[in-house]
Amino acid sequence: MSIWTNRHQTPKILLSELPLQEFNPIQERYNERDAIIYALGVGVGQAPEDPFELGFVYEKELNILPTFNATLASPTAWLQDLKHSIDLTQLVALSHRLDVFNQLPSAGSVTSYVRVTHVYDRGIGKGAVIHWERTLVLNESGQIISRLHARALARGNGGFGGEPSPKRNDEFVPDRPSDYSVEWQTTKAQSLLYRQSGDLNPLHVDPEIASDAGFARPILHGLCTLGIVAFNLMKIARYSDTSQIRKISTRYAGIVYPGEKLLIEFWQEKEQWHFQCKACERNSIVLDGGTATLAGSYSSF
Repeated sequence: MSIWTNRHQTPKILLSELPLQEFNPIQERYNERDAIIYALGVGVGQAPEDPFELGFVYEKELNILPTFNATLASPTAWLQDLKHSIDLTQLVALSHRLDVFNQLPSAGSVTSYVRVTHVYDRGIGKGAVIHWERTLVLNESGQIISRLHARALARGNGGFGGEPSPKRNDEFVPDRPSDYSVEWQTTKAQSLLYRQSGDLNPLHVDPEIASDAGFARPILHGLCTLGIVAFNLMKIARYSDTSQIRKISTRYAGIVYPGEKLLIEFWQEKEQWHFQCKACERNSIVLDGGTATLAGSYSSF
């Protein structure tokens, strides 16, 4: 069922119909410079004397962070399409899971395919929860590189009469002291640099829009915080036989303001890792129930 909301008869699609919609694939060509800008946006390069860290920001034998995949050929047109009635400034990430199947080369061409899998109604004034997934394919080989599963809250879209959210079985960190911990200083300009990798949501740069959304100032991208965790996990595991991220997921339990110091805690259970991230000054958990699976190489899984 379509509804019409203005005098120009512009069709509006109910959120419950989003899983029925087909979205155009998005193509993007990227190179070493894009991968380096992404790594710098995450904050890599704070210790350039470390060969491991330098490897992500120097084109000589460049290493690619797996979370770079999440920024490529990112299709946001469907989120901004007026007929879906989604206010992008009121959209807040709830969780992400990135499954990595093959190594992304340092330069190439990719195509992404997005589909909305579920939309749940929290009720009037409580928003709607949108689930979608994005598959990234390397055009040169046809290989599926990764699949990103996303869950976001459209805070201004509740009460459309859709199905309520089911109860979730969320992951929790182990009830014991962490095996590793890292303090990580973000910069005040971090969201300005990270957004150069494609996420141009003004919530992360415009003080007025951030204030209207209920935040003291622009907030850091959730996927940027997840990229920080992924880099530090790979750095911890670099001397082991399993240092490549096969899967990483988290719930966004709070927000990060650029310039805050983060405390990242890791718990290791063989190839399976758990993590949690806090904003130190506010003692506020920002990533919770994080899990990651590591493997020796992408050819081994």
